[in-house]
Amino acid sequence: MCAWGVSIFAHAVVLSAFGVLRFSYQGADVQQAGAVVGISQAGQLLRLPAVVPKPKVVSGRRTVIRKGEFEQVVNIRPDLESPKQDLQPPILTEKNTQVYPGGFAGGRITTAQAEFFGSIARGRRVCYVVDCSGSMQGLWHRVRGELIESIGRIEPDQYFCVIAFGADSIMESGGGRMVRATERAKKDAYSFVDSLRPAGTTNALAALQQAVKIRDDENYGPSVIYFLTDGFELSEQDGSRFAHQIMTMLRSFSPKTQINTIGFWPGEQDRRTLERIAGESGGEFVVVNDGAGPEAMTDRR
Repeated sequence: MCAWGVSIFAHAVVLSAFGVLRFSYQGADVQQAGAVVGISQAGQLLRLPAVVPKPKVVSGRRTVIRKGEFEQVVNIRPDLESPKQDLQPPILTEKNTQVYPGGFAGGRITTAQAEFFGSIARGRRVCYVVDCSGSMQGLWHRVRGELIESIGRIEPDQYFCVIAFGADSIMESGGGRMVRATERAKKDAYSFVDSLRPAGTTNALAALQQAVKIRDDENYGPSVIYFLTDGFELSEQDGSRFAHQIMTMLRSFSPKTQINTIGFWPGEQDRRTLERIAGESGGEFVVVNDGAGPEAMTDRR
């Protein structure tokens, strides 16, 4: 019995030892297989192209902020809020250049201007109202030259028109509208001016009435009206009434327009009338006394 018991115990120990060894080898095989699979997958991953995040593309746009006569081109990113503040009053920095405060991108702008008989006005829309009555015959050659030269200096992004009064009628360039100052439009205006012949009587009131009502293609009125005449021969009462009528029309139809008046040897009463029209509209009065050049007299609000 003892021998049988010892034999059974010995067999149990041997079988247990074989079982432990078998499971140890299987575990090693499993670990080795797992390691091989991991290295293979790593190789495949290394051979794949690198994944790069897609860049965010932000397209910009250009917009024009306009207030009155001033324009400003601003680059605005669509992911940013558009500027809400109004354009602030410009600061004059140098001739024909102004800067808006407030940190706008591209804040430096160029202001359009015109010049006629030494009178400089800022603005994109220019209307010339010139006396072409019979009393201007001896002066017309000079007026014609100054008018053509002034039109030639206007920039292509400006608008203009010419209104002549005389021969008991009103004559207009541009089909009765302010047109963009293209080379073609300028050539047409030169031909129009060349066709004018001083004659008849002065009818300045009707011409100025047409000037304050004239518009461009976007329905904007003139920024400045140049009003040139050699006089009206009005009495003091009639001159005051004439100036009042002009200012009433201006406030009704084009309140932001300034009138720069130019007088050729005006009489005392005519001179006061021209000064009043210029002063009350925020414009400038220029009197031409001789062939040497204009004597500038300014009255700005």
